[in-house]
Amino acid sequence: MPIWRHQEDAIAWAWSRPWAIWHHGMGSGKTRTTLEFIKRWLAEHGGSRILVCCPKAVIAAWVKQVGLWAPHIRVVALDKASSAAKEKAFQAAIADTSPASGVASRWAGKMTKSNPQAKRLGLSGTLIPHSILDAWAIYRSVESPDCTTFGTSYTIHKANYAVMPPG
Repeated sequence: MPIWRHQEDAIAWAWSRPWAIWHHGMGSGKTRTTLEFIKRWLAEHGGSRILVCCPKAVIAAWVKQVGLWAPHIRVVALDKASSAAKEKAFQAAIADTSPASGVASRWAGKMTKSNPQAKRLGLSGTLIPHSILDAWAIYRSVESPDCTTFGTSYTIHKANYAVMPPG
C-alpha cells in the first residue's frame, strides 16, 4: 500500500535536515511515515541501528506497526536497565512522544547527545497539549547539543520565554 501524500511530503522535508519534528494529528500515520523514512535512510546510508524512544504504553504499537510496514526490521525493546545495549552506536534516533511524555523526551535527549551525528526525528500528535512550554522537551530531545535554540535548561527557558499568570 503506498503512503499518503502528506507522508511523502514529510519524508522529503526531513530528509536533508539533521533533525526534524513531525507534528501530525493523531491517526495521520506518523509511525508509518517514520518506518518508510527509516527504510529509505538505511537503504541509502547503511547502518542497522535505529533508536526509538517512546512511552512504555506505545512500545507494543511500534512493534505491531513494524510488523505491518517493515517486517524485515528486527525490533529489540530496551528499557533503562539495558545500559550495555544503550551504549551501542545508532544511525538515527526517533522520539515518539504521542501521547506526550516528558520521560521519553528526556531519555531521547540523553541518547541523542551520545551520538550527535545521528539523524533525529521527533513525532507528536499532541505537541502542545497544555501550554507552549510542552514543546520544549521534544525540541530538546531532537535538537543537536551544539544548537541550543530553546536553551539547555527548562527552568531557564521558562524564565526567559514564559509569561506565567500571577499566583
